[in-house]
Amino acid sequence: MPGVETYTQHSSWNLKKWTYIGSLLDKWTVSNSTPIERPLKVFVTLGTIKPYVFERAVDAVLEILRPSDSVVWQLGTSWRDGLPGESFRELTSEEVDFNIRHADVVITHAGVGSIINILDAGSSPVLAIRKKRYNEHIDDHQQQIADTMVKRGLAQALDLERPDRSTLLTAAYRTVETRSNDE
Repeated sequence: MPGVETYTQHSSWNLKKWTYIGSLLDKWTVSNSTPIERPLKVFVTLGTIKPYVFERAVDAVLEILRPSDSVVWQLGTSWRDGLPGESFRELTSEEVDFNIRHADVVITHAGVGSIINILDAGSSPVLAIRKKRYNEHIDDHQQQIADTMVKRGLAQALDLERPDRSTLLTAAYRTVETRSNDE
């Protein structure tokens, strides 16, 4: 159509008719702050998509928490009793935002909406990646999202097979800022 310009935010899609203009992810930059030497305040939000349960994430987080850590869980379909801290099936968006802003580290499924909320709040998320082969999601798009986030340095990926507390500590001392339009 004459007069219509088309753009893409994916550099690999840069074609004659689709010009690459940058990505939404260019909006944020990450810097390191002072490492945290005290128990962590952790917020875990695993999404609420039915019918997909995400037990591997819950188990991995339990492995790397310390008894002195404070934790709030938003579990959706991955509900289980007896977890340390406070547990909720679902939280309002206001409650999620509050918990993100008051946590040292936020662990989330690799959903775009959750990641953007966490970045906008100034935190670098720890991503627990749902996999199709474990019946945790319909496909493996969360792996693609996580790979992009980690490559850009905006997030950490939690190894659900061999979880390591250093992943939490790294994310806890990272600060995310919105780039100015001049950068």
